[in-house]
Amino acid sequence: MKRAVAFLALFVGAQDPKPAPAVAPLYEKYLAERAALDPCWATDQGIHDHDDRLTRSDDATRDATIKLMAARLEELSKLDPEKLSVDERLDAALWKAQLETDLYDYRRRDERKIMPGIPLAAIYAIHSQLIKDFAPLEKRASQALARLKQIPEIFDEIRKRLDKPPRVWVEMAIDDASGVGEAIDEFARLMKPGLKDSEELSGIAKRARESVSAYVEFRSQPARLRPAMKSTSSTSSDITSSTRTPPRSSPSATGNGRRRWSSSKPRRRRSIPPRPGRSSSRR
Repeated sequence: MKRAVAFLALFVGAQDPKPAPAVAPLYEKYLAERAALDPCWATDQGIHDHDDRLTRSDDATRDATIKLMAARLEELSKLDPEKLSVDERLDAALWKAQLETDLYDYRRRDERKIMPGIPLAAIYAIHSQLIKDFAPLEKRASQALARLKQIPEIFDEIRKRLDKPPRVWVEMAIDDASGVGEAIDEFARLMKPGLKDSEELSGIAKRARESVSAYVEFRSQPARLRPAMKSTSSTSSDITSSTRTPPRSSPSATGNGRRRWSSSKPRRRRSIPPRPGRSSSRR
């Protein structure tokens, strides 16, 4: 019996130790960096470190996002699959495929010129943080108010960059935006109990509503539309393939603004793969 125990101890000791995690640390770093560049995406993914900011559409932010994806993809490519556990090899393959797809999308065309629904991601982000109780109302309300102040600037950024996007995408964006005015009023109602000083709330909400209305009116002008969508350069899947393009929820937006935006589970934008090594507990 003693010999058997000794042999078992030797056998166990001779086995190769379990490799230290290599993909998960890279992934955690990427999450933090990506969230800082794309706060609306972060809120959608349950990351609330930047809930007082909205995603910008300026050149610096876009270039930094591309650089980040390329850097993480290069680091993943340098990992030796033989030194990874089975789970991490799978995680690495999934994440690598996602990064390659995202980089391809970013590099083949400038989504800011053809996707008029992009600024609506800001509305989805505010909606998400107000209807979910991941933090005290006081904190969520103050951060949502900070975001609401930024709405005019966010819509103006895309307005300046759009260059005759496909008609169908414009029609979809206008349809989605038809309930935003009522949604902003609802946001103000939800925020008010959590704000110590709500005197400026009505003015901020009014400016946000006006900026969205002006954007819709601007996009509705026929001269600013492409006559038809070219199948050789753009496909209808592009409007949902971009990581920064907001979703279309199932209820019709026309004449149904409040019901559309009050849904607690709007369809998500494309997300990155599950967190390597463990399931996410974020909400």
